[in-house]
Amino acid sequence: MAKKASKQAVIGEQGVALIARVVLAMGHLWHATTGTDSGIDGEIELRDPATTVVRNVRIGVQSKATTGKWASETQSGFAYKPKPADVDYWLSSNQPVLLVCSRPGTDEIYWRSVQEWALDPAARATGLIRFDKERDRFESSTRDQLFDLRATSADRVEPPGPAPIPEDLLTNLMPVLWRNDALYSVAVTTADARALFAPAREAGVHDWSAVLRAGRLWSLTAFDRRFIAAIGATDETEQALSAFLASDNPGDLNVVRELVRRSILARHRKLLLWHQQRQVAY
Repeated sequence: MAKKASKQAVIGEQGVALIARVVLAMGHLWHATTGTDSGIDGEIELRDPATTVVRNVRIGVQSKATTGKWASETQSGFAYKPKPADVDYWLSSNQPVLLVCSRPGTDEIYWRSVQEWALDPAARATGLIRFDKERDRFESSTRDQLFDLRATSADRVEPPGPAPIPEDLLTNLMPVLWRNDALYSVAVTTADARALFAPAREAGVHDWSAVLRAGRLWSLTAFDRRFIAAIGATDETEQALSAFLASDNPGDLNVVRELVRRSILARHRKLLLWHQQRQVAY
């Protein structure tokens, strides 16, 4: 005898498939229940959209799908009356349970937390779970609300972090134009900047844009002879700036970065100061 599947069974599978599609669109995981129908058609496993971390926190889902109208349905809402045994089963769960009603043919799908519904004695006494078609839509925007659900008053799920939002960045970075392809350096006898530069400051010939690194003093412009004499520097060398700009050595690039910073500060000494701790000019 040929095996058959009833029309309602197909509609039921369509309802579960619609739930799975919406849950995955939220960024959570969907685990369909297999085997004997126990009153739970699947579970939503919460995933933090900000970190992509799966929380191992699950929410049970009971699906009710139809092609017709629900009880007391209007343009704004409807009601569903579950069996008392189903309500007792859902409320005995150690995880939140959602009742999800859908019309797969029109992609209409709505949800209520059974536990939240049961907290209202008057609503529970009627035995009717009422749905508001605007408030209770089951859609991508429902994602974060699922973190607030609890099976009991003692349950608590850590809320998700903010979802990453792509942004267009508009910067005010200024282009650096090099006057020539030269980088100048001289050898010095001390790494103590205060002791090295003291004679130049006293003579009024200090080079405020020079950078002291690795036993040498660097500059983007040729050194003043009076400055070199005051600090007792030797071995004046001229190198190609482009070689430093193209270098894979972080030390070379740091020398250039520091030279640019010091050159800007030296040019505007009366307007700009340098905050060493925060590494900003102000």
